[in-house]
Amino acid sequence: MIKRQVRHTLLITVLIVLVHSPCLAQRVWQDSVAVTLPAENVGEDVMRFRYLLPAGYDETQSEKYPLLLYLHGAGNVGTDNEIQISTAVPELLSVTDANYPAILVAPQIQQGPWDPSNRAIDRTDSVLFYMIDEFSVDTNRLYLTGVSMGGFGTMTYLEHFNANNPDLLRFAAAAPLGGSWFNPNTVAALSDTPIWISHGSLDDVVDVAGARATFNALAGRDVFAPILPDFTAANGPTSVAGTIRYTEYPDGQHGIWNRIYGHNDFYDWMFSQSLVAGPVDPGTPIAGTLIAGWEQWASNGNREATQTDGITTGTTSNNMGNSNGFGLFTGGSTDGTWGTMDTPIADASTDENEDGYRLTNGEVGSIDFVLTDTGGVDRDLALFQFDTATFRPNAANSWELSVIAGDLTPGTVMSGVALNSTGGVADWHDVDIDLTGLTDHTLDANGTVTFRLEFTGGTLGAGGHHQVLDNVAISEVQESGVLLGDVDLNGTVDFDDIPAFIAVLIGGGFQFEADCDGSGVVDFDDIPAFVAILIGA
Repeated sequence: MIKRQVRHTLLITVLIVLVHSPCLAQRVWQDSVAVTLPAENVGEDVMRFRYLLPAGYDETQSEKYPLLLYLHGAGNVGTDNEIQISTAVPELLSVTDANYPAILVAPQIQQGPWDPSNRAIDRTDSVLFYMIDEFSVDTNRLYLTGVSMGGFGTMTYLEHFNANNPDLLRFAAAAPLGGSWFNPNTVAALSDTPIWISHGSLDDVVDVAGARATFNALAGRDVFAPILPDFTAANGPTSVAGTIRYTEYPDGQHGIWNRIYGHNDFYDWMFSQSLVAGPVDPGTPIAGTLIAGWEQWASNGNREATQTDGITTGTTSNNMGNSNGFGLFTGGSTDGTWGTMDTPIADASTDENEDGYRLTNGEVGSIDFVLTDTGGVDRDLALFQFDTATFRPNAANSWELSVIAGDLTPGTVMSGVALNSTGGVADWHDVDIDLTGLTDHTLDANGTVTFRLEFTGGTLGAGGHHQVLDNVAISEVQESGVLLGDVDLNGTVDFDDIPAFIAVLIGGGFQFEADCDGSGVVDFDDIPAFVAILIGA
């Protein structure tokens, strides 16, 4: 008995020491990697860039990371793929390294400026889409920033997507430093995008008048209107108009980026922005457990679903049964998971004629997914996930998820675009849609909800050009009846749960009983909560 008590005391001591260990709080980024795109991706030459991944990045896990795209100034042009990370980037790393796990991307152009005249925009597109395709990027949290010439490029590139091509891709926030401009024809389209402009009053390289005019134009005011500070941010007087911020340093010259990039205020603001409604906790992924999933398809409209006890499902396809409607697709998603969820597909279809479901020839079409609780318990929905691809360029590449009936408030949840395939086969992409940011995301006991996934944007009659769907899933935040701390699942919380808790913690997996602080991920922050539950049991 004494040995058993000593062992348990030592285990609790280990847990307490772990939670206070300083090495756990520090995020160490991997070394930067130079990547040169194949020439055929960008035309006559290449676009060189470097990227950094967060510490602990694991492409096999479900966590997605925000991506911060940095555009350098005129002094860093070239082909060495090194000098662009020597200015301003060290300050970006020094703060994000410790507090904000994100993917940092720094392309290098051979000559300025960042605009369509030298195809810098097209080439930067290639870099951005490469990163999204190859790594676990949260496309709802794409951020853009640049200094001097890169500040002007930030506004140009932001206009390229958020104003001119909003259905292709959108940045959640942007920050031009020491250089900015506006287009009177598109300024209204950018007024809802969070933008933080900063400049030095004594700048003798780029006149501060341009930054002031840009802020006023985005704010919908006369470009010469006086700007009065509202508060202090990033150690500078800052003015705010809607989603637009402007910080001007009275004693600042051209190189003011160290003040912005070296201050937590900037990152707190940027990483809190998202295209999905609701608060964002940087670095905390949404965790869910599968309650319904569809990966087997049939041309007669019947889809077989994998579902948990107490849930029934149904689907209806709209615009089926003709040459421009839905049909089977030979060759579905092969990643074996629902979106980026860790839960594998246990009974994936082996019949290639039922592998995927397609909308062909650019016709508008939708599928309704009905979820009904028959178990008599409320269910907090976490994610709607699916794999999608566009096969050939004229396919319907835009999608929109909405609630059309049932317990949840009707309305659009999220819209987006699937990246076009680059070859003769479909390039599948995982889409994870956070439902927890909705005003109401609870499926009531014995209630029902209908989601509609609609596809648009293709060219009608474009034969053989398909939008393809597979591995649709809905998950809930937490299973009902979970006993926090009962990690060994014996029905009670006791000292025997300690080894099981440590195994889940070190193993990097997820178990609801081990998520003692309710954050949706099992990490070292759960240790104090677990110890408190254990001692109080």
